[in-house]
Amino acid sequence: MRLISTRTLTLASLVMTPLCMADGVVLDNGAQVNATVLVGVGYDSNVALMNENELSSSFWETEGQLGLSLNPGAMEHVFDFLFNDRHYTDSEQDDFTDWSASYAGHYEPTSRHRADVSMSTTNFHQQRGIGYTRYLDVPLSEPLQYTQNDASLAYEYGSEAAIGQLGAELSYLDYSFDNFSDFTERLNYSAPTVHAWFDYNVGAVTSLTLDLSAQDISYDIVDVNGSRDSLVSRALIGAKWSGLAKTTGRFKLGIENRDFDSNLREDFTGLTIDAGVIWKPKTYSTVDMSLTRRTSESGFSNLIVNTTFEVDWQHAWSDITSTAITYQFLNLDEEGSNERTEKRNYVGLAYSRQLAEWLTVNAEYSVTMNSSTLEGFDYDNQVIMLGFKGAI
Repeated sequence: MRLISTRTLTLASLVMTPLCMADGVVLDNGAQVNATVLVGVGYDSNVALMNENELSSSFWETEGQLGLSLNPGAMEHVFDFLFNDRHYTDSEQDDFTDWSASYAGHYEPTSRHRADVSMSTTNFHQQRGIGYTRYLDVPLSEPLQYTQNDASLAYEYGSEAAIGQLGAELSYLDYSFDNFSDFTERLNYSAPTVHAWFDYNVGAVTSLTLDLSAQDISYDIVDVNGSRDSLVSRALIGAKWSGLAKTTGRFKLGIENRDFDSNLREDFTGLTIDAGVIWKPKTYSTVDMSLTRRTSESGFSNLIVNTTFEVDWQHAWSDITSTAITYQFLNLDEEGSNERTEKRNYVGLAYSRQLAEWLTVNAEYSVTMNSSTLEGFDYDNQVIMLGFKGAI
């Protein structure tokens, strides 16, 4: 299945999925409803991620999730709503409320045919000091707010026992900012994508893979330095496996090409990577490693090449206690009128203990260290949080 996954809203969600959660409520028609609410207090040492004159603040945070799943016959429907509300005591201008609503449907009439459909809308914030705000000499008066709408339709043919599986997907993304229009209107864009793949089974647990995709990126406004509209195509070959030495994984290498409509921007061709391994040495312990390399949009240059390596370890020490450790390394190479390289190291620690069947206490700590080849772009940040999460 290639259903769009729900995006995480907070550091707590990124670092850790609590081990001890309620199973939800099953209705008479078989539908299952689950809901969680987290209320916590924390401290952020560098709210606007500045190199100097750092602003620190404590905060109150509320995070919630409401989900509904239905399984009528060969159909599966999953609805999800998430929100995250944070209020700073010493930096009210950085307060935010993020939310996301999504639907994912799966239809599998026979073992040979599978179809997925998904739709989602998110209204998130972009923290001051990162993303498109990095080049501003003076931080904005509040975080950037943006809306992202996604939709996709996918079909795959071939049973798991067959020699191969062939699939295709059509998707559409619309990305637009909701405030500071004088600054952000030129950053809004849409991107339809066509994706096809073929998996060829060469063993009981191993398949060779071929992935092809083309994405047409179109901006609402033509940039004065040349249109940033482009056609991004990717071709990857590799392998994936399941159940080999207690691991499930994929390793794909390929070529990514970005062809700009404007002759004022230099086209890009480079290596793209999509790799990941999930290792479960014990039923109560999971290590998830991933390595990716691909380009992304830049508001001030041609593009950014992102290389990300991440390791997550989740371990249940008992039926009521679990921990999680996350390490992420991100390398950003910006190409075009602004040449810069940033290296970001992130470490997150989380602890969860069940106090009752429906209640857990969660503690998180994270540290981020960012270095840049451009003066003033370096920053360090620490966030600590303690909260209680209830679930049904």
